[in-house]
Amino acid sequence: MEQAWAGQMAITIYGIRNCDTMKKARAWLEDNAIGHGFHDYKAAGIDRHRLEGWCRRETGKGLLVGFEPEAYKSALG
Repeated sequence: MEQAWAGQMAITIYGIRNCDTMKKARAWLEDNAIGHGFHDYKAAGIDRHRLEGWCRRETGKGLLVGFEPEAYKSALG
């Protein structure tokens, strides 16, 4: 299935490669021809500054937690 998403933004998924939720999210992005990067916490770690920034950010404003296809569609416009 090929989708053209208007206003497509750069997407990076942060998680653990073998996590089922991450697998679903990456598969959905690939199935919809949406380019994305993946940051594996287990392999690359994550810095405290980035985590603290995410904790201050409101969910739904550029930060998606988990995988819900409708949330991804809404965030992509």
